[in-house]
Amino acid sequence: MILKDGIELTLMKLRTRVNDRLNDLLQGKIATLSHPPLQASAKVV
Repeated sequence: MILKDGIELTLMKLRTRVNDRLNDLLQGKIATLSHPPLQASAKVV
């Protein structure tokens, strides 16, 4: 049981770390996606 709990805890920690990393990447992509096209379209118009 202790071993199983330890494995589950480790998996949960890994999962949250991966989720945080993915969120950072997604927010970064959204930020970079939302800004340059606006500037580019403003220049075109």
